[in-house]
Amino acid sequence: MNLIRNAFGPLGVRAAIVLMGLSVVLVSTTIPASAHGGPVDIEVISTVVEGASVTYVVSLTYEADGHPVENEPVSLTAVPATGGDPVTIDLMVADGPGRFTGTVTLTPGDWTVTFATEDGELTISQPIAEPAPPSAPGTSAASTTVPATSTSGGDSDSDTTLIVVIVAVLVAVAAGGAGLAAFRKRD
Repeated sequence: MNLIRNAFGPLGVRAAIVLMGLSVVLVSTTIPASAHGGPVDIEVISTVVEGASVTYVVSLTYEADGHPVENEPVSLTAVPATGGDPVTIDLMVADGPGRFTGTVTLTPGDWTVTFATEDGELTISQPIAEPAPPSAPGTSAASTTVPATSTSGGDSDSDTTLIVVIVAVLVAVAAGGAGLAAFRKRD
């Protein structure tokens, strides 16, 4: 502090404290934004099976901060357990940030379905039942909704980032307060 006080006078100390506070604010606001990119968590939000037609809705978030992935292509590849030709489609943007949807037609049997992006992948099993006999007039075929599946491990990374930012701000405020107290004590 004496170096600053001797070089710039009392205003120099105040300016140093203000600059320190501004640098903490600048760092704390850029940390979350820099976390975008890297590995992606893919979560199946819903699966609706209507006969051989299966509609998926998936959610993509960055592992580092839990924010939605919005501009990354998502593909679905379904491979029959019995071998045979895989079915591949590109998912389209759905109704919310980081959500994508697509409908694929699969023949009866067990399928391995993989959702893939440049930075993440999720594989699930998808059984397709034999078609039901035609329904009686006046009734409709039932659809099945399969519970959502997730690969997310929680938001521990985003929680850790938040804790680091809070601690950094508290340390900067304490250091600024100590510097101000030392400055006032010497005057």
